[in-house]
Amino acid sequence: LSIMGLISLEAENPSAAMKYQEGALGIAREENNKYLEAMALNNLANTVGLSQGDFYTALQYFDQAWSISHELGNINGEAITLLNLGWLGGILGDYPAAVQYCERALSILRDLGLRSHEANAYINLSAVMGAQGLADDAFKWAKAAFEISTETGEQTGIGWAWFYLGYAYLLKGEYSNAESAFMNSIQIRAAANA
Repeated sequence: LSIMGLISLEAENPSAAMKYQEGALGIAREENNKYLEAMALNNLANTVGLSQGDFYTALQYFDQAWSISHELGNINGEAITLLNLGWLGGILGDYPAAVQYCERALSILRDLGLRSHEANAYINLSAVMGAQGLADDAFKWAKAAFEISTETGEQTGIGWAWFYLGYAYLLKGEYSNAESAFMNSIQIRAAANA
């Protein structure tokens, strides 16, 4: 059900996505499967946040998911949830918390060698720095995301890295570089969705 929820969210059918994610959470709890419960809570939080803009409910779901992952000793689950909390902190304008979550996630991801997720943390950090108008820091993190994504061949990461490089260039007043970076992002993301 959880996969169907993610597909429904991607297909821009938020009501179906919610039903699938709530169903997945119910099954996980019925089966007393804490690992799947944490995963379902993460997916439900993303669904609520992305489709409904209910970021405070999403925060509650992410907190529950992190607690369960921590309780289980699921370090990978903790790191993914911390990345999500960092993303959400940035959206809510709580930049110190967003940075803290991303840095905690990065520490775990580096230890685990999860390079593509490490790139996601750098993308989140670039977004947070850009939202604060810190062009040089935004550029530094977007460049780090681009380098890792290029190394791993992760096209989605490359597309997002180009996007945030474009935003950093825009903040720096380098408009032709910004335009080029945004165009690269559009081309890569369009190809990935084709």
